Amino acid sequence: MRIHELLKKAPHADGSRLLAELTGMSVSDVFLHSEREVDRETEARYVFGVERLNRGEPMQYVLGYAYFYGRQFFVDPRVLIPRYDTEAVFEDVNELRFEGAAPVPKVLDLCTGSGCIGISLKLEHPDWDLTLSDVSADALEVAKKNALHLGAEVRCVQSDLFSNLPEVFDVIVSNPPYVSDAVLETLEPCVRDHEPRLALSGGADGLGFYRRILPEAKAHLVPGGQLFVEIGDEQEEDVKALFLENGYEEVRGERDLSGRSRVVHGVLSKE
Repeated sequence: MRIHELLKKAPHADGSRLLAELTGMSVSDVFLHSEREVDRETEARYVFGVERLNRGEPMQYVLGYAYFYGRQFFVDPRVLIPRYDTEAVFEDVNELRFEGAAPVPKVLDLCTGSGCIGISLKLEHPDWDLTLSDVSADALEVAKKNALHLGAEVRCVQSDLFSNLPEVFDVIVSNPPYVSDAVLETLEPCVRDHEPRLALSGGADGLGFYRRILPEAKAHLVPGGQLFVEIGDEQEEDVKALFLENGYEEVRGERDLSGRSRVVHGVLSKE
């Protein structure tokens, strides 16, 4: 079947993007070469993919991958799709230097999901000791697959926050569920109905996991250890207050490239 005939099956923009991904062409080339024949295997994958898109599934689940910091990560409905916004928290940790610290800095990616933060940190800093943890065994299977695919030597631990993590770390980074119950119902259907609620729902006000992570993390950070958390764009002041209530110092917020509040950082007192 020719490209232009296939595109009629999905006249929206996602159809042309899907076909571009499946053929290795650019979207513009899909239209420039619309008379080109597509092999039967690609045609079948396209038709099936369009059916899934028409049911509201996210493009990343249909393709089976998403990109984070320029790398391809496997994704499916067991994990949240990596967002460009999350690169802000990754970049904050990525910029850390450990002069005078332990010879092998220990870093925990808590609520790892697909593993995009922790795996990316390990690939950027091969000398760091990276642990990835998640309450979901299904999510950890995806994280392990990504670690193997990208050649990142990391440890994966199934744990309800710190329940199975007895050790201490120099840095803890987390993108926990932080969407409030009310906001969750207003999200786009492709997110609300297809991405795992376990990775989205932060309770009535969206702050439930911060109320658990901030006090519990103190027993799992070395003195002077650092905690970084991703936040929703209207949560900065509330999360900063929780950091201060729990005795963290040097508490600050960071914005993403869109100018929205995205990260809160704090340091555990050395005393």
